[in-house]
This record gives sequence, structure tokens and C-alpha cells, in this order.
Amino acid sequence: MTLTSGLARRQQRPGTDNPVLDAMRDEYGRGCDIWGLATAWQFAVADHLTRLDSVPTEWDFTPSPFGADKGASEYQYICQALVDVDANHQVEYLLHAGRVVDRLAQQARRAGLAY
Repeated sequence: MTLTSGLARRQQRPGTDNPVLDAMRDEYGRGCDIWGLATAWQFAVADHLTRLDSVPTEWDFTPSPFGADKGASEYQYICQALVDVDANHQVEYLLHAGRVVDRLAQQARRAGLAY
């Protein structure tokens, strides 16, 4: 399984992939605890969407009263990935990445990798 995005191709824009998924793919490709990767990225994506006031209600995400964990590597990767992306596309990329990482978490759960 690869974490890729066809968003740029579907929108007929230059580029190969969602920059947020590129960062996740790098970590996934080095080998990792899949459940841990999925949950860490879910929180980081949701924290960024909270900042943009765009968390889907169906995600049932409640932000920490202490704010986002800005020191988390996943949060930092997202900051770097989105540095050259305009605000409108940031939400689009984050929502797409959130759906992809949610599917990864579901697959990990079904495979008995959840803890």
C-alpha cells in the first residue's frame, strides 16, 4: 500500500501529489508502527484543520484544551509541507490527507495492529 494522492492530477495542476501525503509517505516508507503513524497523523491533521476552522463534524475531534502539539514531528512536517500552498488549497489537502490516514487506521484496526 502506498500513500499517494491524485489530487493534483484530477485538478489538472502541476505537481505530483498532496504535499501532506508526501510527508506521511516518507515516514511510512522508512518502516514504522502503522497504527502509531495513523493515529499521530490523524491528530496532526485535525489540529491543523482546527487552526483553519475546518474540522469536519463527522470526525468527532475535540481539540486539546492545551492546544495543538506543535512540537510533534507530524505537525512540523505539515507546516513545512504547506508553506508554499495557498490557504484555500491547505484545507483541501488536509481534508484529503485526513481521509487517507483514516482509511489506513481502519485497515490497521482490521489487521489487528491497533492498541
